[in-house]
Amino acid sequence: NVTVTNNGATAGQTSVTLGGNTYTVDALQVTESGQYVLGEFKNLTSAAQMKAWAEGGFAVEAFYVMGNKSSIQGIVCATEQYPRATSSTPGPLGGWGIAENAGEPYFITTETTAAGGTAYVSGPRAANATSTAELVHVLAVYDYENKVQYLYINGVAVDAGKTFTGEFAPATDASGVFNQFALGADAYTGSTPDFLSPNMTMVDAKIYSQVLTAEQAKAAYDAAVAALGTPVTPEPEPDPTTLPEAYVDFEFGSEGVMDAKGNVTVTNKGASFGKTNVTVNGKTYEVDALQITESGQYVLCEFEDFTEAAQMKAWAEGGFAVEAFYVMGNKSSIQGIVCSTERIGGVAGGWGIAENAGKPYFITGVTGGYCTGPTASSASSTTELVHVVAVYDYENKLQHLYINGVAVDAGTAITGEFAPAGAEAFNLFCLGADYRAQANVNSQYSLDYPCPDMTMVDAKIYSQVLTAEQAKAAYDAAVAGLGEALS
Repeated sequence: NVTVTNNGATAGQTSVTLGGNTYTVDALQVTESGQYVLGEFKNLTSAAQMKAWAEGGFAVEAFYVMGNKSSIQGIVCATEQYPRATSSTPGPLGGWGIAENAGEPYFITTETTAAGGTAYVSGPRAANATSTAELVHVLAVYDYENKVQYLYINGVAVDAGKTFTGEFAPATDASGVFNQFALGADAYTGSTPDFLSPNMTMVDAKIYSQVLTAEQAKAAYDAAVAALGTPVTPEPEPDPTTLPEAYVDFEFGSEGVMDAKGNVTVTNKGASFGKTNVTVNGKTYEVDALQITESGQYVLCEFEDFTEAAQMKAWAEGGFAVEAFYVMGNKSSIQGIVCSTERIGGVAGGWGIAENAGKPYFITGVTGGYCTGPTASSASSTTELVHVVAVYDYENKLQHLYINGVAVDAGTAITGEFAPAGAEAFNLFCLGADYRAQANVNSQYSLDYPCPDMTMVDAKIYSQVLTAEQAKAAYDAAVAGLGEALS
């Protein structure tokens, strides 16, 4: 019964919210001022026909959300004065509409006056502004027979209605808009539409050619809500403490060491493995551990998937983290914990967790040298386990260090691209030392930064950045992984 002309609005699937639930629905979307849909009644071809139809009683329904509120905004609206008030000879008022004023929905119609003119009948009007985030259902009823007009918000009547005394006054024949209305604006005869809605999503609109009762208004609301369908089940918010799967996960047992993920091959260089007692937070535990009892013992590790330095660089720049849970019984200057730094031909590269005078720190290779830090402010214990997580966040150009789940300062800035270690060292690293490239081996030094006395109960490498919450969760998990304390 209505022809429609779209003026810039879009129609399609979108998400809307009602009662805290989200639904995916087809909707009209007005995203900026000036977009609207113009409707025209096909069967009402004169103002007199429009008047007769209205006086038979009608109702207008709209189910929408207005994201932006201003003074007056047309929802389903058809009021006009022609000629306009700015004319030298302003004409009569006319029409009807649902609109919002300062966000409060109201119903407006036009009546004739005893003096022979026309006047707007404005009301009822909602007591409060509608939500900018949730749908609102508005139903306006024009009961000419009883000379009352009603407004229902979400199926509930707004007061007892607004009375009127005159006849219905449509816009005039001369205006050319007597049988027009707009969704998201108001019908108009000027150069631009009236009462534009700059941000509206409408999921339903109907016009009834009869009066609706209060019970029917409630039923219309219920039907509109039911038509939204089944709420979308939101994806649960990820637990910020959930750890990602490790890329490398070392297991220490009586038979030796292995990467449970199979991404690293290991070669034992004199270290021992098996049950031993360790202490943390004043409690003693019996655990499987890697044990280094003299300088020069270590485990050599090789990434299987990185066969060239460019692959190592790309992996590192995707973000990674290294975890170690250990105790160093003997402190010296620099000692490699999980370490892979090497300088060959004047080019520095690699990455590692190490200690300097007992203070754990993180080091990575960067164009032009090394990026060293953060560094713990105090030396780690010589008798109790310490948990260290180092995080390389290339995207944000920061590297972080966490000691027993607590961040060491705000991080150290990364000033260049990641630089892998040179020659064959690019995909190698050590537990309990730092790799020394064959080109640099001599009679005095076959290994860099060895640990003379270290017990390691856990070590992991993650192929992504860990957050502060995850670093704390890694510490908690490592402590829990020790099992029951000895009595």
